[in-house]
Amino acid sequence: MAVNSDSILSRSIGCLSGVAIGDAMGMPTSSFSPDQIREKFGRVTDFIDAPAGHIIHDGLKAGQVTDDTWITLILADAIIEDGFVSKEGFSK
Repeated sequence: MAVNSDSILSRSIGCLSGVAIGDAMGMPTSSFSPDQIREKFGRVTDFIDAPAGHIIHDGLKAGQVTDDTWITLILADAIIEDGFVSKEGFSK
């Protein structure tokens, strides 16, 4: 099956969007065990603020992404610019 550039672009946008959405959805529950998540949040089905005093994400609002998304975007930029990932490309 031939893959055209529109398809690659569309898949790339979908992939990066998935990273950001998953990061933002999981941000408030980060560092909690499954039992703690059930106790504190119940079932998370929407974007919510990080709880006050969160060990990593205190102050982040519903829908905000974390450093995980930013690092993914830095790596994507390095691949686009250089065609591969290197410490030099990552540190630009």
